[in-house]
Amino acid sequence: EGVYQEKAFTAAREITASMPSFEPRAISGEYQNILFGGPGVDSSAVARIFGIGNLSVMTVMDSLDHQGQVTDTIDVLNAEMMFAQLAEVAPFIQQFASSIKMNGGVTPPAHLRYMDLKWENNRLNGVKISRASSAQAMRQHPVPGAVLAVSGPASPAAYVSPAGFVRPLFAMANSRGYCEYGPLDSDLLDWGKYHIAADFDEDNRGIVRSISNAETVGQDAVSIFPARSMTLVNYGFAAGGLVKPKANIETADMPAKTHFSAGGEQILTLYASTDIEAVKLFSSVSFVILNNEQTDELHPGVGIPLASVDDEFSHPVALAISARDLGVLNAYRLQLLADARIIQDSLQVLNSKAKDWYDDAQAVHIDGAGLLAYAGDIAASAALSRRTYPPLRAVMEDLVVAVVLLLLLAVPFAYAMERLIIGTPHIYQQIGWFGVFFLGTFIVLYLVNPAFRIASTPIIIFLAFTIVVLATMVISVLVRKLQSEVKTMQGLGQTV
Repeated sequence: EGVYQEKAFTAAREITASMPSFEPRAISGEYQNILFGGPGVDSSAVARIFGIGNLSVMTVMDSLDHQGQVTDTIDVLNAEMMFAQLAEVAPFIQQFASSIKMNGGVTPPAHLRYMDLKWENNRLNGVKISRASSAQAMRQHPVPGAVLAVSGPASPAAYVSPAGFVRPLFAMANSRGYCEYGPLDSDLLDWGKYHIAADFDEDNRGIVRSISNAETVGQDAVSIFPARSMTLVNYGFAAGGLVKPKANIETADMPAKTHFSAGGEQILTLYASTDIEAVKLFSSVSFVILNNEQTDELHPGVGIPLASVDDEFSHPVALAISARDLGVLNAYRLQLLADARIIQDSLQVLNSKAKDWYDDAQAVHIDGAGLLAYAGDIAASAALSRRTYPPLRAVMEDLVVAVVLLLLLAVPFAYAMERLIIGTPHIYQQIGWFGVFFLGTFIVLYLVNPAFRIASTPIIIFLAFTIVVLATMVISVLVRKLQSEVKTMQGLGQTV
């Protein structure tokens, strides 16, 4: 990507020597166009894959760290500077394209690979786009006219271009849903490739109506589903981390077959099935979109609605939402612990500071503090909330683990109490009294242990205990059976 031959620099050096707006530099050999050691600029041109020289040009627009995002507007871009630089570079491009030094034969690189359809084992093999039938979930129907985007893997070794400038390959499905494309850099195949397919609205070709799901994005058999989208912007601070989408009021992760998400630095776009009314997003290091309140019913959040047909391109700023929702979740859990007389002073201080930063930012708002100051205060609040979340969750998990261990200890306790107090010789009475003592111990723990009050579904604690007990019993039976079989094989088994 972005590698230019020495003859291009030779031509450029001779042309710019007579142009006052350019400062030529002596460069020999190959040159990787990564500027200043950071994200560079790439032309997105396909010519270089065929071994054809091409030229990338960038303009310095303003001092913002991130360019090309949906929050960029005309008023924050220096259009006069951009047009002035374009006027300066236009004569250079004209002379560069006409330079005799740029003439010469073209030799396509040897590492090109074309993804063609092949007839193997009495069937066509290749990349296919299909959609599951609503009546028969197992039946797949081809999607003619769907667009397929092919990109490289999410590996740092495979990219030299910044987000937004990575050149994908595009193809369109034929009448049977198959796609052929190329050329593809075979070096990238060692890392894998991504197939992202989309079917667009017939009236508005800019709106995606169906898209490939997260389960088949890396496969040749790409399955798409009807979807609605939502785009979130985390302006000023990179998103980062794995974001887990959840449907409606559920706390479980959304199945891979019903969603697809794509993000880069500041932006995350989520596609979810059309039967999902609202979505929640959670990541302990980036987006937290819950739409929650500090109550027993609403603290998990109800999610935010997906974009409607009339508002497909809405993009709420997630920075303030993340700070607010995670702060509310932490405050609810700290209050639960406080009600159970479990005081976490250090976490209370962190959460209070997070709320103060958020309240101060909301009080002055963007108009009073300016965008960067407002975003900085909100980001500070979100950072403190993220610092509070892991140890707070660890405290609650430790309480649940502790009560499960107490229930396990209740088993020998109930047996000992039956032997000590009742001591009946009848086996059925022994089992009955054992159950009475264990049930009494469980009721006492349920009433006095705070783990049952902080758990959203207390029955899960008893279920965990039951699973551990049954697993232990099964393992002990299998071990004894194995030992018996080994002794029999060694001739040590008891015989009559």
